[in-house]
Amino acid sequence: MDVTLPRRTGHNGAFAGILSSPSIPDTEERHGDRLIEPPPGGSGPSGETHLGRRIMNVHAQMKGQMLIGGELVAGEAGNWLDSVNPANEEKIGEFPSGDAADVNKAVAAAEKAQPAWGALDIKERGKYLHKLAKRIRERGSELLHTEVIDTGNTITKMKADIEGSAEQLEWYTGLAIEMKGETVPASSKHLHLTVREPYGVVARIVPFNHPLSFAARGLAGPLIAGNTVVIKPPESSSLSASILAEISKEIMPPGTVNIVTGNGVPAGDAIVRHPRVKRIAFTGSVPTGMAIQRSAAESGIKALTLELGGKNPFIVYPDADADKVADAAIAGMNFAWSGQSCGSTSRLMLHEELYKKVLDRIKDGAKLMFGGKRPAGKEFERGYWVEPTVFGEVHPQMRIAREEIFGPVLSVFSWRDEEATIELANSVEYGLTAAVWTNDLKRALKAARRVQSGMVWVNGVGNHFKGTPYGGYKNSGVGRESCLEELLSYTETKSIQIFL
Repeated sequence: MDVTLPRRTGHNGAFAGILSSPSIPDTEERHGDRLIEPPPGGSGPSGETHLGRRIMNVHAQMKGQMLIGGELVAGEAGNWLDSVNPANEEKIGEFPSGDAADVNKAVAAAEKAQPAWGALDIKERGKYLHKLAKRIRERGSELLHTEVIDTGNTITKMKADIEGSAEQLEWYTGLAIEMKGETVPASSKHLHLTVREPYGVVARIVPFNHPLSFAARGLAGPLIAGNTVVIKPPESSSLSASILAEISKEIMPPGTVNIVTGNGVPAGDAIVRHPRVKRIAFTGSVPTGMAIQRSAAESGIKALTLELGGKNPFIVYPDADADKVADAAIAGMNFAWSGQSCGSTSRLMLHEELYKKVLDRIKDGAKLMFGGKRPAGKEFERGYWVEPTVFGEVHPQMRIAREEIFGPVLSVFSWRDEEATIELANSVEYGLTAAVWTNDLKRALKAARRVQSGMVWVNGVGNHFKGTPYGGYKNSGVGRESCLEELLSYTETKSIQIFL
């Protein structure tokens, strides 16, 4: 059994929402636009731009720019990429297609700015990050509208991304004091200590499903640790990054934040291969992560963290509540994010006693195997739409049971033997998240320890909590994020021996 799904432009693809176009009420106004270009004939009354109506109906085009050395620029080659609304396939704007020349300028600017930035007290660096967070909130409505039409994500869920972007900047600022060194009793006559120092220039390559959120987090840890940063946004949804570039130009010292848009090749590849970029963080697919490892190894010794794909198990024991499991199965699939989340619990493993009960609740008792096609209706004739999809009677040898789809597709298994189920859960190349549902705490902890995943939810699903490490086992990645470990990963340890 195999599945073919409509894809959005971009190496990873993107689905255009779940059964409803991300239409935006025409309630927002914006004055003094820099990104929105009014249509021929000028803007509305008093020069106002009605962002919702004009973007959704493509009466205005967004023209993004890169940020290099404190200046908003169009790129050396003058090439541009179109951004397309996945709900209707209409062009909503364009942004520069950066190349190696732009990357070289960005890295040079970051390297020039780093000594002064790194010399600031943590408190002073934190003030800048708080200002960034404040400005993101002030332009939150604009960012929200832009993210929705550029990514296809639903507006309700995307609101949390906007606030979360600001919170990430503030949270890492508060965590910064934990970048501590140590004293080591290596001898009785001398003093032995360690200190943490920034790498210098850090690169962050951002995925298309949460562009602003990942970009903001990509700034927070490296910047508070004293690094300067080069961000590479996704080639399919870079418009919010252009707004972030405007904000950063307004607030940050020149060169501390650099944003280079463009395709993975040449822009992303040039960043990974640049000899002055020693620390790289990437979120995306396993094949791209492996390509980054190869390219980085060919150009130098670099420190990488990779947060990659998942084919995550949701193991349900017979004593679990069928109603709650059904709700959690929908929530864990992130259907409101178009199913585009590496942490989605896309393999639902139901004990045979609950199999029919849960499936009846998911789809009103209809026989399983539904969805997977373009929804009916005139509003869905254009755009990259696919219905939420559930496959039942899935067997381990099927591709749908083993390969990440990164879309709104749930595979459901029935099980009887616990040992075989744990083995099935661990049988894929991924190991990002897992969920275990049972009222028996001893059984839950035992299963949680045996499942080969970096994050396990017990009687819950999908939630991320700041300070708890997020990252994968096996091919799901290297390193941990959203925690102290991530912050420390943007520093190097220096050992100092003082002879007394």
